[in-house]
Amino acid sequence: MRYYVILCENANKKLLTMEIREIKERLSIETVLNNYNLQPDRHHFLKCPFHGDEDPSLKIYPETNTFNCFGCGAAGDVIEFIERYEKKGKHEAILKAKSMIDPSAEIIQKPMSQKNEPEQDKELLPRLAVIGKLMQESRGSFKRTTAAKEYLRSRGLDPDKTQAGYMGLDLGKGWNEKLQQSAIALGILKQAKDTVTPVFKNVVLFFTKNEKGQVIDMYGRSINSNCTGKHFYLSGNHQGIYPGYPEPGTSKLILTECIIDCETLLQREDIKLEFSMMALFGTNGFTQEHVEAIKNLPELNEVALFFDGDESGREAVARIAEKIKALKPDILITAVDTPDEEDINSLIIGHEPEILSHLIKSRKPVNGSDKTKNDIPGQISQSETPQKEAILSTKNPQKIIYQEGDLLMIIWGGIERENVHRLRVNLLVQKEGDTMRYYQDDVNLYSNLQLQRYIKGATEELDISTMVMKSTLRRLQLQLEEYRLAEIERERKALQPRSYYMTREEEIKAGDFLLSKDLVKITMKAVEKTGLVGEERNGLLLFFFT
Repeated sequence: MRYYVILCENANKKLLTMEIREIKERLSIETVLNNYNLQPDRHHFLKCPFHGDEDPSLKIYPETNTFNCFGCGAAGDVIEFIERYEKKGKHEAILKAKSMIDPSAEIIQKPMSQKNEPEQDKELLPRLAVIGKLMQESRGSFKRTTAAKEYLRSRGLDPDKTQAGYMGLDLGKGWNEKLQQSAIALGILKQAKDTVTPVFKNVVLFFTKNEKGQVIDMYGRSINSNCTGKHFYLSGNHQGIYPGYPEPGTSKLILTECIIDCETLLQREDIKLEFSMMALFGTNGFTQEHVEAIKNLPELNEVALFFDGDESGREAVARIAEKIKALKPDILITAVDTPDEEDINSLIIGHEPEILSHLIKSRKPVNGSDKTKNDIPGQISQSETPQKEAILSTKNPQKIIYQEGDLLMIIWGGIERENVHRLRVNLLVQKEGDTMRYYQDDVNLYSNLQLQRYIKGATEELDISTMVMKSTLRRLQLQLEEYRLAEIERERKALQPRSYYMTREEEIKAGDFLLSKDLVKITMKAVEKTGLVGEERNGLLLFFFT
């Protein structure tokens, strides 16, 4: 049976039907919470009303109008929240939901041949709850586990820059029964006598996200060198993308063969500024989600394939390039020439990290791409005119000017030098030559929240892409950091006492002076020459003790 809401509209009593799915779309989870005087915190957590909750463990997801409790396992949509909170049946919960949307609506029932609820929703919510709980606990475990951090360091990765987790021996033992059973069904835990134990142990975890930004799947890498298995996935098809779906404004995208390689590139700021990245699940792991992500990038103009330097990697380049060309016929498809028997991660272990940037700059169009080598950004032909070089002018410390391309940025009032934990400036940005169209605001370049707000305002005012503004601000930040450190060092040196080295002749004269029989007398005369009158004895003491 499927429920419909009938809405009476205007005086003519025209009837409109509304399906349950439409109710869920129109009624936000925030509206339901407000109805019961429940207020989540800024991280969308609140104390669960369905069990004795001391710390907030119920999270709401405004994007999908759903909820999930990491304590008791309660999960569902707006109607299920009402049903649980009111402790009533589904029909009464729908009536309550209707009253929150439009009190004049009437509920009727119509027989439908379709299923009452999509099965996908019933499978998705427990999965989100378990993977979310796994991510939360494993990240805390990673921070406490020296062996896990040392493993990443051995792979040339900075553990402080990752969002990795770690699955040890005790994970899942404190979970409630519902979560444990869901985790067993997903293949994360297994039953062992009177307890549960992780299926994978001593494994570093990386998490993928779906199109809504929710953590949906995981990849594990063993940190034990003597372990027979190195790579661990959940059973079933791979879900989500690592590190997540690219931003809609992405213009250049790198695809890597695996997650470790992608993480390696993510730790290179110069590469991260220019490219977004997605990891495949091996050479055969170009999934439908990768396809959809690429299709939904309206500003995309290049995809660079950076795979392993072996036969399977080179075959995958040709195969996947063909698929991308079918999706986006007009974009440039390039490939990085990875040295034989190397991959992205092995390159930074055996070489200087700069090799990655060098190889990417030397990338070449894949056969069949309609673009040419001269179309690759960073590879400029002799007939092309290079862009203006980025210039930071600090001639006037109270009016610092930064110019890159056709963007002009002015920092009024200089930058603070005392607190290096922030970089707060009053920043004006405009297009060169257009003084009437600009954006100006105070912003701490180290605050992600303030930075995102500034980027949003500037891009809307100047009508430029988010990626351009984001990368320009990052390069400005790096130059300001160098300038600030140089000024701090200059001031430090200025405050240091200057050393004076005597010539050989001066050393001889000083020696004769100190060895003189009338040292006190001639010193008094020297003190008098300084202009000190009436305090000769005090001046003499000062002279000998300084």
